Amino acid sequence: MKILPLKAALEKIDETFSIQAVMGDFDRNILSQYYKQSERGYRRYHSQGGSIHLALNEDGVFDPAGYYGQPKFVEQQIQAIHAKRVLEVGSGKGFNSEFLAQRHPNVEFVGLDLTPLNVKLARKKAQFLKNLTFQLGDFNQIPFPDQQFDLVFGVECLCYSLDNHQTLSELYRVLKPGGRLVVFDAYRNPGFETFSADLQLAASLLEASMAVRQGMNAIAIWIEESEKLGFTVLENTDITESIYPNVDHLHRLARRYFEANGIVRRLSLFFQKYLVRNAIMALVCPTVLREGILRYYRTVAERPAI
Repeated sequence: MKILPLKAALEKIDETFSIQAVMGDFDRNILSQYYKQSERGYRRYHSQGGSIHLALNEDGVFDPAGYYGQPKFVEQQIQAIHAKRVLEVGSGKGFNSEFLAQRHPNVEFVGLDLTPLNVKLARKKAQFLKNLTFQLGDFNQIPFPDQQFDLVFGVECLCYSLDNHQTLSELYRVLKPGGRLVVFDAYRNPGFETFSADLQLAASLLEASMAVRQGMNAIAIWIEESEKLGFTVLENTDITESIYPNVDHLHRLARRYFEANGIVRRLSLFFQKYLVRNAIMALVCPTVLREGILRYYRTVAERPAI
């Protein structure tokens, strides 16, 4: 698929949204509003099944079955350590934990999410699963006592952490000794400041359009902070190529939006602006990933056994 050149993409974004306005419009309370407004768009253009993360398609062809790639890997970790109690942070609409709870009826699953609408939708999906519950909460202040879970996982949510030390400390605290943390997320690669000004701007626009206003975590700093807190990092794998098919699919949809009649595009800004700003992410994502300024990682860390 032909990717729209970056300079042209930035010009279209500025014409439609105003880059200055996008970069300047943020406060900490935007996150819940972003997911509330985006729910309809995620359901219509991304996943009718409720996934709000990117699909893993290792064969290079986009297939919605790839949305199960992340929970299937989590499942391997559950089996490896014989986990009996599992916490998903940033559980969204419940896609991952519902899938796992159905397949592992003897394991207790708990989902924690900051967005009331997500929790409401997730609870509806889980109403007939006795081993799955969802509750409103922040992964910076996890509402559980110490050492409660055998495994904790998060899919594309820890990018919203404003304090890596605080977030990782909470994740470490609620894990039992010998328990594991599994994370799928995008990160800034080393040398972010050495990339071209246009690439830095594109990456920052991607982050802001998804309400990650302070920027993605730097992968090296995130790993270093994990190890300082006592985690043993068992795996840190760049799996960016597996999300290319989904990213390219979204790029095609975004180009249709930006190539639509200018009046139509401007009118759309008056209706749920955080929903339509997802088009910014979709337009620049293939370029920022392939150029390496942002990458997508799978990480497994362990709280050492006593």
